[in-house]
Amino acid sequence: MATYYIEEHLLSAKVRVFIKNESDEPVFLLLGNWGVKGDSVSIYDLDGQRLAKATQKSDGFRAKFDLYDSTSQIGTMKQLFALKRDYYVIKKVNWLVIGHIPKKRYQIISFKKRILEAGVISKEGKRFFKIMIPNKEQAPVLICAMAVLDYWARNAKKL
Repeated sequence: MATYYIEEHLLSAKVRVFIKNESDEPVFLLLGNWGVKGDSVSIYDLDGQRLAKATQKSDGFRAKFDLYDSTSQIGTMKQLFALKRDYYVIKKVNWLVIGHIPKKRYQIISFKKRILEAGVISKEGKRFFKIMIPNKEQAPVLICAMAVLDYWARNAKKL
């Protein structure tokens, strides 16, 4: 199980963000812009190689995002519906994303198996997303999906 930390207010911001491990060492770099069709956010390793990317496919409240690993598109993420929680799907890989926007708690499930769990914690006087991922190889794509969720959460507050 790999655990990563990202400052809460920086996850979907338009700045460069280091994603750190439990030892507070940077392991990935998150870069990008959000807001209009064609914008994207990418995750790089510390050697500058792109590992994953999320590209905004459409505008509006129900915007869609294409997710890519280092070589190809792995799926399209879109919102299904919202009741007490928000539900999203990532087609092609058949991942179900469940979000509790007010509490900023998220999980991604693949065939009844949790592949990501995340929530906000306080650490050293700051608020961080703590992201737990059982399979390290999936971390870049899953963190891109988390950035999309945070983008939607921030935009939902504006509506």
